[in-house]
Amino acid sequence: MSMKMLVERVADYAIILLDADGRITTWNPAAERMKGYRADEIIGQHFSMLYPDDDAKAKLPERNLKVAADEGVYRGEGRRRRKNGDLFAADVEITPLVEEGRITGYAKIVRDVSERARDRERLRLASEDLEDFASIAAHDLQEPLRMVANYLALHLRRSGSVVDEQSRGYIAQAIDGTKRMQRLIAYLLALARVGREDAPMKPVAMASAWQEAIDTLGVNIREVDAAITTDSLQTVLGHRAYLV
Repeated sequence: MSMKMLVERVADYAIILLDADGRITTWNPAAERMKGYRADEIIGQHFSMLYPDDDAKAKLPERNLKVAADEGVYRGEGRRRRKNGDLFAADVEITPLVEEGRITGYAKIVRDVSERARDRERLRLASEDLEDFASIAAHDLQEPLRMVANYLALHLRRSGSVVDEQSRGYIAQAIDGTKRMQRLIAYLLALARVGREDAPMKPVAMASAWQEAIDTLGVNIREVDAAITTDSLQTVLGHRAYLV
């Protein structure tokens, strides 16, 4: 099968062959569907006409060819223009064609990734909405917890000897529980702001995290009369909110 036939059979990728100066020499049917130009309209034209005007004026097409020539390939995502003027997101790869040690042209492969770009934008907007919600929820949750902790502490101070040691222990555990909940809310708010993937991992003492989890579940553990043991625990890199 000839190169021309192979290029024409590729359905999902625009395959464009350029001469050494960047003028279009081959234009497959996928390129016609993607860009809107017929082969007889575009062959012989410089490929910079497929870029937005500001990118063309900034010599971005020529710079991309230079990267391909110097590094053996250019890969990138950017804006490209259709015949009707619409811009779309494109994933582009440019490879130099070499004969006898010199570049005789370039093979350019373009994929329309508009849907991927739209998905990315939708994800960005959803992340912003999540951060807004988390900020509001954190404030609305922190205030009642702070009030509960303050009133419990006040009750503990004023009760004096009226409250027995066991009851004082229960109140102290309740105060500690509200503080742990406040920390958890702060963790969740921080993660909502930066995203789970980007949240920096930090050293977490697993013995401390384990004890915090046991304290949080203390009432449940006592209700079922469970005995929980653990071996020696190490410090690991992670997100404490996920580990507790």
